Amino acid sequence: MLRIRLFDHSDNDYRAIVDCWNSNFSDVLETVEQMRHQDENRESHRYHNRVIGELDGEIVAAGVYCETWWQKREGKHFIELYTKPQHQDKGFGKAMYDWILAQMSDRKLTMLASYTRDDQARGMRFLEDRGYKLAIREPASRLDLTQFEGAPFAETIKRVAESGITIEPLDVLMEKVEDWQRLLFDMRWLAIKDIPGTDPWEQEPIEEWIRETLENPEFVPAGHFIALDGEKWVGLSNLWPTKADPDKLWYGLTGVVPDYRRRGIAVALKVRAAEYARDRGYKIVDTDNEENNPMYGINMKLGFKPLPAWLGYERKLEE
Repeated sequence: MLRIRLFDHSDNDYRAIVDCWNSNFSDVLETVEQMRHQDENRESHRYHNRVIGELDGEIVAAGVYCETWWQKREGKHFIELYTKPQHQDKGFGKAMYDWILAQMSDRKLTMLASYTRDDQARGMRFLEDRGYKLAIREPASRLDLTQFEGAPFAETIKRVAESGITIEPLDVLMEKVEDWQRLLFDMRWLAIKDIPGTDPWEQEPIEEWIRETLENPEFVPAGHFIALDGEKWVGLSNLWPTKADPDKLWYGLTGVVPDYRRRGIAVALKVRAAEYARDRGYKIVDTDNEENNPMYGINMKLGFKPLPAWLGYERKLEE
């Protein structure tokens, strides 16, 4: 019989929950170090819980239930579940889901959110059987750095430079600009707050962002590129390595502040970042975008190839 309990933050639980995730998403590997960083640097008032499912002492399923503090909607909560493939179709996911709902029975719930991928038919069916509706589709994509060449984009890059825009790696700016953290924080918000989502984005306090991002063990300033108009910060593109796969990088955010869009700056930033990654021996870089986000089209022009899409589901509870 499945035993369900709260995550205890032990080394064993961290290793097991990461193993549950990685056994389902072998191309999006998580690490214990990264998960610990997320947990230890999350604001203490955030409602966030991890849950474990054990069978005969083996952890075979795991999940998360929390507020969606990154989006503005009162009472919206998020549920994530994953069972090791060899233990699926045994009712463990249903048992975990029902247990989580019981744990949240004292909260004012207005909406539940979750996600899966379009190559996970079982996950899609699980959510749809419980009344969830597809709310957002975010195709992932991959760039083969061993085949990437920036030459086809030379005219765009030249036009951007001639307009007065320069691109600097963040590690250089950190040495030259005293208030670089605030400048990056403010510019990043201008670049992301209108990215398509199911609800408006919520900006976290700068102190929280510094802990979560700049103190992240995988933060590499040399892989973050900033577009500048004189001393004004107007765009960024950042790369994130992962210790789970030394050949791979992730494009995190590539964005440009509204007044500087449609000038080729995002292309110039992405090319600079891709060349940086290629020249340091990385083989691939992955990313994902909401399907109607213009950045997805830019990625396709740069040579990214589609991967399975992440699917965001929602279930409305309020009348």
